Amino acid sequence: MHKKVMRRNIVIPHGFQNHYTIGFSNGLARNGVKISLITSDDLDVSKLDESIECHNFIGDNNPKRNTIKKTLDYVRYHIKLLSFAVNNRNANLHIIGLLKYPILLGVLENLILKVICHRLFLTVHNLLPHDSRTVLNKKIYEVVYRIPDYLVVHTEEMKNELSTTFNIRPARIVVMQHGVNEVVGYCGNSGDNVRKENNISADQIVLLSFGKLAPYKGIDILLESFGMLDDNYYLIIAGHPNSKDYENTILHGIETNRNKARILFINGYIDDSDACAYFNAADVLVLPYRHIDQSGFLFLSMSMGLPVIAFNVGMFSQYVNEKVGLVVDKMDSHGLASSVKEFRRERYDRNEIINIGKSYGWDKVVKPIVDLYAR
Repeated sequence: MHKKVMRRNIVIPHGFQNHYTIGFSNGLARNGVKISLITSDDLDVSKLDESIECHNFIGDNNPKRNTIKKTLDYVRYHIKLLSFAVNNRNANLHIIGLLKYPILLGVLENLILKVICHRLFLTVHNLLPHDSRTVLNKKIYEVVYRIPDYLVVHTEEMKNELSTTFNIRPARIVVMQHGVNEVVGYCGNSGDNVRKENNISADQIVLLSFGKLAPYKGIDILLESFGMLDDNYYLIIAGHPNSKDYENTILHGIETNRNKARILFINGYIDDSDACAYFNAADVLVLPYRHIDQSGFLFLSMSMGLPVIAFNVGMFSQYVNEKVGLVVDKMDSHGLASSVKEFRRERYDRNEIINIGKSYGWDKVVKPIVDLYAR
């Protein structure tokens, strides 16, 4: 009688969002899956399940490194990764991070990994890169998506589009719901401190825009709509623009806004303790995205019990019901301003939103992946 072998499963985030990486890996480990995780210096391994085996191949992931150091670190990382894959050729490899260079990583490296490993999985967070939804990119990603054994997506809509637009067989596509953020925890009354330090009255409704700032997130739409509001509203924009040009666009939008005295712009990386403070200080998270397939910030907001106002794109309407927030069908500054005026914070119970978020715990949502790994 043959003894059943516990197969190694290697999770490769390519430096992707630490909160997602930690949640996904912990969810698998809680289901008894043997995980080897590729990590970096900035991933807090103390928040990982103790059964997870960590391999820090990425090292320094600071975006402020000079170009030469970035290039050398990048090459060194991929040499270590390929060597590790060769030494564990019977493992399942699961890439959960973004493919920043689709031809290099999505095609060439993934072809090598496909030959080496037992099975190759790729989590598709967005079908095409943000702000680069070109015909050429579509053709490149059609090739990328044909290489892995399985593609993992977070919504049925993404599965349908992969099947119809990219001609991927449905049997190769697995729907796994996005898990709720389990990393950013309780931070006491720090939200009260934010409001006090910025002279925000208890009566004012605080709108929050959070995370990396890019054109597809519609910060310009948010600023234009905020200029249509009265003194009852305050806006916090917390995050780092993805380019100097977009940073200038945001600064100009703030400077020319008639309500600029009630706009707080925190320009830079936001650590977890500060993120918690801003979410506690806010009354609603605003997501006026021009396009999106799924967003981890919705699930961060759920974990903090903060309601949301979101444009009707991607998966927002699937998760944002009357207990969680408002979905905006008229997706422009006037439609957003109207929804903000319609928003009433007393309609929402933060504890109820937190409980709704718990239904998307990582140990629950990873079940389809656990089954595939075990085959």
